[in-house]
Amino acid sequence: MSYDHKFLIALGFSLVIELIVVLILNRLLKLDKKPADILFASFLATFSSIIYLWYILPNYWSGWDYLVIGEVAVFMYEMWIYRNILQIKWREAFLLSMIANLASFVFGWFVL
Repeated sequence: MSYDHKFLIALGFSLVIELIVVLILNRLLKLDKKPADILFASFLATFSSIIYLWYILPNYWSGWDYLVIGEVAVFMYEMWIYRNILQIKWREAFLLSMIANLASFVFGWFVL
């Protein structure tokens, strides 16, 4: 399977998994955000960060450095997006980003 094909699979699964996680957390944390706002924030966060993770960062790091730096950078970037688009507290944005990315990462680890 080509790298681009794996990327498209990862993108599709990440978009779906992270959206579901953020929708669930919206209810559990009682954020009361509209589903359309959650959809937009989740799509923007995931779509815009995964491209850098798969195509830009590998030019600078490899192995465990890439994995740690890449995932931390994605987590922080997506946390910033959730905070600003959904107008939520940093703690809430932290939880959304951390749990959504962890779910996506674990799923991707076993599938790809």
